[in-house]
This record gives sequence, C-alpha cells and structure tokens, in this order.
Amino acid sequence: MFNDVLCTALAQKDTELAEKTKREYLQFAQTEFDYFEDASRKLFGREIPQVFLMHDNEINTETLDRLLTNLEQRGYEFVTLDAVLADPAYGTPDRFVGTAGISWIERWRVHFGQKADYEHDPDPPDWVMKRFREIRKAAANE
Repeated sequence: MFNDVLCTALAQKDTELAEKTKREYLQFAQTEFDYFEDASRKLFGREIPQVFLMHDNEINTETLDRLLTNLEQRGYEFVTLDAVLADPAYGTPDRFVGTAGISWIERWRVHFGQKADYEHDPDPPDWVMKRFREIRKAAANE
C-alpha cells in the first residue's frame, strides 16, 4: 500500500505527499515491530529472533537507511537465517491450514490454541488505505 502511494506521489512530483508517505511508513514499521515483539513475549515468554521480510520496492529503497537505523536503536542485531531458525521457537509445529499468507506468530497462535489477533495487528493509516484503493481503482479503469 505504502509503495503504491509513494510511487504515485513521485510520478506526480508531489514531494510533500512522498515525504509524508515515507514518514508514515517508518512510523507504521515501528508499530509493527511493537506488535510482533509483544506477541512474541505473550507466546514464548520472551522476544524470539524474528525474520524481517522486506520487499525490493521503492518505499524500502527510499527509507532503508532510516529503517535500519531505527532497528539498531531498538537493539536489533542482524544475524543469519540459520541463527534465527536455531531458536527453539522455530521448532513449534505449524498447524495452520489455509490460503492466507499469515505470519509465523499467527501460525503459532493456532498451535497454542489461541485465536489470531488481527484486531490488534496494526493497519496502515486510513489515508494510506484510502489513497491505495483510489490508485488501484484508477489502474483497473485504464
């Protein structure tokens, strides 16, 4: 969503909207990290090593330095995937069956007999979702 909004703003040379989108994306990322750290503590009693899936797109290109700085300021360390997967949490069975591309945290909730916590999983700001829908609708009508 953020990427479509940013790319459209850049194409329209709307630097104010582009900068606002980047700021909001960085804030949203912080909120997402808070959510998954908290979920990890609730499921495992500690913060487990996690994988940060980052897409190769404009929003991540434009914000990568700040995003990585924010992660380091949170105390994150960058390690290999093998190091992450060595954590016992990743031995937790995956009992999820479905077509949704849900996170491992949500998959593990199923194993522990908990319901998915989509209510507290942060959503992008309303204005981003609205603008994203407008962009997609316009593209579909072309």
